[in-house]
Amino acid sequence: MTEKKLEANRKNALKSTGPKTASGKAVSSRNAMKHGVLAATPILPGIESSEDWQKHRDGIFESFAPVGYLEEWLTHRLAISSWRLVRVVRYEAEVAAAATAMAESDLDDRAEFDHGKPPDPAEARGKAERASLIIELLRALPNITEEESLDTDVAVATLWALAEELPEEMDDLSVPGIPDDDAEFDAFDCWTAGLLRKAVQVYAAAVRMSPETLIGKTIASAYENLDEAEEEEPEL
Repeated sequence: MTEKKLEANRKNALKSTGPKTASGKAVSSRNAMKHGVLAATPILPGIESSEDWQKHRDGIFESFAPVGYLEEWLTHRLAISSWRLVRVVRYEAEVAAAATAMAESDLDDRAEFDHGKPPDPAEARGKAERASLIIELLRALPNITEEESLDTDVAVATLWALAEELPEEMDDLSVPGIPDDDAEFDAFDCWTAGLLRKAVQVYAAAVRMSPETLIGKTIASAYENLDEAEEEEPEL
């Protein structure tokens, strides 16, 4: 090649403005580093920003100022590893947030659709205690005197437990001695074993069932509630 041709080539090279096609520019944008192995951009498309990755990588290189192939390679690996570590932390936070949201949604669904299931441990314990007291009272009822006074809360809970064994259309049965008016019922505190036994007899007769059978069914339901509450408490 003549000296004149070499001079012409050098002048033409000075006029070059770099790649002009899209593919050429994309390749060129990854050539800022000396070694192609260091040019990887480990971003998740659509999730992470290439600009953020570039700022992160540039910051690592500025901090360590590597010299030579090995130092540049190690610095690049550090940039990738720290970038992915941030990704893991972000992922963990998002998983935790999603799990919390799912748990809250599950509790809302249970409150709406799972009748009788309590929203917190204290109510689960209360449900279990109530079921135990109902079982205890119904088992003792045949053997205690008519006049023996009963705790109002326990008597009312037992009355409702007995009523739950009846068809829905029988929820307005009247029992002599027990007020029908809601306000009077709430204020009533003269519960006795004889009055509760009378309720058992009225309810049992309405469904053509013996009092013993009704009591047995109510006790069985109370045991189910007790087991359910004891399982719910540790979960809650």
